[in-house]
Amino acid sequence: MNYPSLVVEDDFFFYLKTATNLWNYGFVTFDGINPTNGIHPLYFIFSSLVYFFIDLGGITEQKIAFFIYSALYFSLIYSICSYLLERKGALILFMSLILCGIYMETVILGLLFCLFSIKRTKVLIFFIVFCRIDSLIILLPYLIYKLFNCKTEALSLLGPILLGVLGTLIFNFLLDGMPISISSFIKMTSDFSIIDKLLHNLSSELFLGKLLFAIAITIPVFKILKKQKDNIGFFILLGLCIFVMMHLFFSIFRNWYLAPLIIFCVFILYKNLNEIDNAKIKIAGIVSVLILSIFVYIYHDLYLYNQDRRVTKELISEIKKYRNKTGYMVDASGFPAYFSGVNIINGDGLINSFEFYNYKKQNLEDYFIKYGYPDFLVIPNDETDLIFTKDFYKRNYCFSWAPPETKKFHKIAIYKACNNPDDNLIKNE
Repeated sequence: MNYPSLVVEDDFFFYLKTATNLWNYGFVTFDGINPTNGIHPLYFIFSSLVYFFIDLGGITEQKIAFFIYSALYFSLIYSICSYLLERKGALILFMSLILCGIYMETVILGLLFCLFSIKRTKVLIFFIVFCRIDSLIILLPYLIYKLFNCKTEALSLLGPILLGVLGTLIFNFLLDGMPISISSFIKMTSDFSIIDKLLHNLSSELFLGKLLFAIAITIPVFKILKKQKDNIGFFILLGLCIFVMMHLFFSIFRNWYLAPLIIFCVFILYKNLNEIDNAKIKIAGIVSVLILSIFVYIYHDLYLYNQDRRVTKELISEIKKYRNKTGYMVDASGFPAYFSGVNIINGDGLINSFEFYNYKKQNLEDYFIKYGYPDFLVIPNDETDLIFTKDFYKRNYCFSWAPPETKKFHKIAIYKACNNPDDNLIKNE
């Protein structure tokens, strides 16, 4: 297990590290200092329950805990796939989850919508909203349709929806004193314009490939649902498309935001093979794309970013020397924090507190004066001169590191103490 990886997103380890710390510190925290509500409630509750029993079993090795969690999680989601489709279809649906960021909460959301399409219960509506509050975007076309065609049923759905919203707001408030999550707040108040976000989101060839695949399978699903006059399925699919578009234009798009759309489309396509012309050929095409994607992921993880993964391994080995201390890292802190067993303050604030965010907007050094300076820093090579003063570097150990997407790993090693702050702040060993 190493990073970067297309299969396992760094953000997933926010859940595991926070779930681990919940039982170690008695409150929801990523770094052992700051409370945080930067996680989605349903998935966090599941993760923390699993880690409660892992902790109860006395398992402290992070890799073993991760494999136990993975086994339980895969069993759960494959069971859902098996409930939705027969054996071959369940396997194809499960393969599609790998393409979508299999460990992320949007995979659960996609499976919940598949369940809802065949069994429309109020409990599922609650879980959908409690899984991600922005799933209200997906439900909106369906609700509007119901309001115009069956007001009584539409009004009956408001109860579980409001309960899911209220549950999320209370969850967020109890964790960090605010009804909105810190991650949502930071994303909504970003200085990036809509055009900037769109250009950034479309700059990844890998994402564009996934987006084209999603479009290619969405079109025939719309035709199937229209032909069957399945208005509920049609409006859910419309909501899923709106969900993707909203995130594409108004936030920094994560690959796993495509998960609900892709999962729902694969499910509907396989479930309605008889409605598709040349069905076997088209399903074979989808399976081929999924298998090809898995090979691309393997190539990416084991060859293309082999050097990056080696340096990350070295970084974690270095961080482990500070096991009982606290570090600071701007981005991609989930994987190192979890596998090193060290607490790292998340510098971009997405899995941190509102208090930290406010200090960062004004003067971050005041925060460290109040709570104590970190024992080490892990910061991108091109940001070392921008965050703290020279006096700060004089007191702390620093590592120079760059996020994988910058592709700077190949030229960087791990740097050590800032013994001479006038020598570019950091001295290369």
